Amino acid sequence: MMRRVRWPHLLVLLFVLLAVFAPQISPHDPATIHPTILAPPSSAHLFGTDALGRDLFSRVLYGGRQTLGVATVAAAVALAPGLLLGVLWGIAPRPLVPSLTALFSALLAVPGLLVALVLLAVIGRGMGQIALAVGLSQIAMVAQVTRGAVVNVRDAPYIESAHAIGATPRHIIRRYVLPNIWPVVVAYAGVTFSYSVLNGAALSFLGLGELGVPDWGVILAEGRAVFNAAPWVSIFPGLAITALVFAVNALVDRML
Repeated sequence: MMRRVRWPHLLVLLFVLLAVFAPQISPHDPATIHPTILAPPSSAHLFGTDALGRDLFSRVLYGGRQTLGVATVAAAVALAPGLLLGVLWGIAPRPLVPSLTALFSALLAVPGLLVALVLLAVIGRGMGQIALAVGLSQIAMVAQVTRGAVVNVRDAPYIESAHAIGATPRHIIRRYVLPNIWPVVVAYAGVTFSYSVLNGAALSFLGLGELGVPDWGVILAEGRAVFNAAPWVSIFPGLAITALVFAVNALVDRML
């Protein structure tokens, strides 16, 4: 039972440690070209090499730093304003609720990846721009989840008691609302991070990242052209994305 509870924590921690200590763990420079082009996995190159002879294991390690960094920034960009807007939406006066609901419903009707693509067309390409675009595209969803959590607690007896004794709205939000919605917010933060990993990798795959910077989405795109001859170029970054998202989602399940 303990292993079932702990393994997502350990796997997520492993990804973080591999990303942080990639320069120390990496056996080769991720940009160094070797004469062994498209070499299969071996003791010399644990994950094989790509079409330019670069060590794939090193590129996946360094790519993890980029992918996790983009996802972390994107999640922060989505959660901070999304939490604020969701709380305000949840406690808004009833006459304003239909208008706010219509506004957020319209925003949610557009797929997040499409919103991110439009934003990147405006602000330009790059890893920082991808993080910003992916984060902004998820604010409405975070606000909706937060609002739902606020609605579930705002009419609770202890909230009514706080109103009865003259507590200010600010005090009620800080003392009663936020602590009771925090588990939902923390759990959805994991979901937001997973979406950020997938959408960030998808945008990098489409060529909207920084040229020459290893990223799991970029490595996937590079492996597409040589998949028939060297499937490992795409398989290993694809497995990394899948394992990370699976571990984060399993961790969220344990928190709910």
